[in-house]
Amino acid sequence: MIAQVAALALCAACAPTNDGMMDNMGGGPGSMDAAIRPDPPPPDAAILPDFDPPDGPPLTLADMQARGSWRSYHLAEERPLLGHDYEHPPLDTQLDTLGWRHFDFDLDYNPSGGGVYAVYHNSFGDFQSRCRGNLADCLAPMAAWSEDHPNHAPIVVLFQQTSSMMPDIYGTLDRLEYYLNREMTRDRIYTPGDALAEHPDLTLRQRLARHGWPALDDARGKFIFVLYDEPSREPNRDWPGWGNVEALQGLLWVYADGTSEDELAADDAAFAMLDEITTDAQQARARELVERGYIVRAPAHEADSYARAAAAGVHLISSKYPADIFPGPVDAPGWPVSCNPVSAPAGCDPRQIEIHRPPAQ
Repeated sequence: MIAQVAALALCAACAPTNDGMMDNMGGGPGSMDAAIRPDPPPPDAAILPDFDPPDGPPLTLADMQARGSWRSYHLAEERPLLGHDYEHPPLDTQLDTLGWRHFDFDLDYNPSGGGVYAVYHNSFGDFQSRCRGNLADCLAPMAAWSEDHPNHAPIVVLFQQTSSMMPDIYGTLDRLEYYLNREMTRDRIYTPGDALAEHPDLTLRQRLARHGWPALDDARGKFIFVLYDEPSREPNRDWPGWGNVEALQGLLWVYADGTSEDELAADDAAFAMLDEITTDAQQARARELVERGYIVRAPAHEADSYARAAAAGVHLISSKYPADIFPGPVDAPGWPVSCNPVSAPAGCDPRQIEIHRPPAQ
């Protein structure tokens, strides 16, 4: 399934989508008022500029554990649908005050509406968004914040098709890459090609299996854009670069379904997607994927599922109600990004990943 988006900017898949794994309908007590925590900044000892990192090899991308928002653009409707009663603060606030480093956006490409990407969940009762009219309205404040904080940990952004009847976004990836280049510039984006720079003769899967993930510092201050493709889609086997590692030199990575060994074995498999972790079996599967070298993403809308995901080493944990379950600045060190409890080496200090002082509150 994911190999069709190995075509990246040239790919054109055709099947319609639905909410799939992204439409977890669990509820919770979150709100925008609760999302901005009143915790004080971390103590000075946690953010010393002369921090001396421990001895040992440099950390890799797989050694961090970051938190973020589920449908990061989301605003609550006046009369929200069940499970959609949540609202996130502005994107730069999520980055700066809350320390979130993982985001996701549902995209809807409308060629008759100016050829822009709208961002919203669906048009059937869950339409409110901070960048409903244009993806650029969300990317611009994120890019500006990144420019002002060039040493931040990598920021991972997930894209998927919104649940609309508009044309398939997977046939317009060239346009999406244009947007990303315009809003971020190429030097602020960490790509699959960057990861393969020292091993151009290998596929991503081979590179990660033989040499592990590249150094975290290679992606510091950059964005990683990952495309989630619905399991129902069929590969675009007519694309001439099918199966060619050169197809991975675009801007977008792809998620594999973490429950599918076929997808996990694909040449471009590096990120794995799981549903919310609520059972021992799911937790064991998440840990297994982490130990096998995938960067794993899973949502957590309740305290128990967050605890399970964190303990399993899930790298990217997103939530509708993050203020209710995520640690805040008062819990530093380990904020905004933690050392991964499964994949990071012994002695890892979270200040090796990022040192960030949130604004005074």
